[in-house]
Amino acid sequence: MYKVTRDLLTTPFELNFNKRLLYNLRLLFYPSNLKLSPYIILALIPALKLLRFFYQELPEDFLDFLQAQNFIITQVPLEQASALNFLLAIGYNFTGVGEVNGGIGALLEDLSQSFQFQLNTKINAIERKEKGYLLKGEGCEFFTERLLLAIPILEQIHILKERSLQTYFRNYHHKISPFSAFVIYGKIRKEVVKTIEVKHHLFIFKNMAPRKTSGYFHLSLLSQPGDYDTFTISTHTPLKMWLNLSPEKAKLLKSYLEEKILSIIIKRLGIEKQGISEVFSATPFTFKRYTGRLSLGGLYCSLENPFWKMLPNLPPFSGLYFTGEHAFAGQGFLGIALGCLNLYQALKKL
Repeated sequence: MYKVTRDLLTTPFELNFNKRLLYNLRLLFYPSNLKLSPYIILALIPALKLLRFFYQELPEDFLDFLQAQNFIITQVPLEQASALNFLLAIGYNFTGVGEVNGGIGALLEDLSQSFQFQLNTKINAIERKEKGYLLKGEGCEFFTERLLLAIPILEQIHILKERSLQTYFRNYHHKISPFSAFVIYGKIRKEVVKTIEVKHHLFIFKNMAPRKTSGYFHLSLLSQPGDYDTFTISTHTPLKMWLNLSPEKAKLLKSYLEEKILSIIIKRLGIEKQGISEVFSATPFTFKRYTGRLSLGGLYCSLENPFWKMLPNLPPFSGLYFTGEHAFAGQGFLGIALGCLNLYQALKKL
């Protein structure tokens, strides 16, 4: 697990799945890519087959953990995951991913010091021109010869105003994850969690999990200045379930899940409810409002949907590039990281 994860994240590689298969096979056998070539085979082997190769039997609790960790990262059951998906899902724990001081907002503010940017400008349309792309916002326009999109493009196809672009991206729309997230946010007094040294927890509830959830809950505690820390609790829910609810029933389900999940976590940790305040939760509709997407997972990898069938970083449109959860290599930290690394190698040649 460690070797596969490390090799993929530290070895420069470039794959362009709009090229013919022979082109990519040649790329895989370049000296720089050679040690990654065997991993292609792992994408064709079922994860359970790999597990049985090493372990004839597994304790039920340990198998539950592997199921949960795999599902959280790949968003498919272990039975549908490839060996490569599974190894990267477990290998995520070796990457050293940690929290950002001050949260993601602080990271974005720091990054913004190094380049020009435009805030509070919603892009309503993207038109392809002879030598580039015209972005139309509310009261403004931007033209660029090269356009890198890191948005949930498969749920925002309508902003593309050329039929050939829309047709191309709709071919990938059915590959979007059928799951979304339900997330609870809040503040918790430092004295309540002072004895909890681990800041990230994975809870597995097989029998007592609230209905319409995966049964896997991820709790993250983030240190803050002052008397309070902040926390998030997240789980998966079927996207189709929310879309079939009326607004009134969606509100009732939101309240039910928030109360039920919070009470389970409080009981499991043995903490006082009085120490928790400013609690609120987010449904797929919340994410749609703020991020433009209902499915929080983007594209998922599985045996039936390997990485080479995903929307490529370099589509067959000159000057247009993609990164993020809606492009190679799919959702989650590792998927986005691999996509960024792949795109970086391609852009270096321009």
